Amino acid sequence: MNFQLFGTEKAPTLLLIPGLGVSYEIFLPLIRLTEDRFRIIAAEVDGFTLGKHTRFTSVDDQAAQVIAYIKAHFDGHLDYAYGLSLGGTFDQCAASGRTPTRGVY
Repeated sequence: MNFQLFGTEKAPTLLLIPGLGVSYEIFLPLIRLTEDRFRIIAAEVDGFTLGKHTRFTSVDDQAAQVIAYIKAHFDGHLDYAYGLSLGGTFDQCAASGRTPTRGVY
């Protein structure tokens, strides 16, 4: 799993995870509208990365990668998370994996 960062470094964090079969680029219009107010973390789900060969393993594995990234780069803290379709499942798993979030939608 890869992560793309956008927005203001010290702003509240917003994690975006697309559903299966879709790249993070589905969020580009939203990113452009909100990057002045948020530090946006856009996930690239394994198996659906652009220009790279990766392999989807499982929801649990993808959620574990999200949790590890947030712990390593954001001290385990997110302000907001949004998952589109199955991406919402990753968000729910990440939220229950002791990554504190204020809002999971």
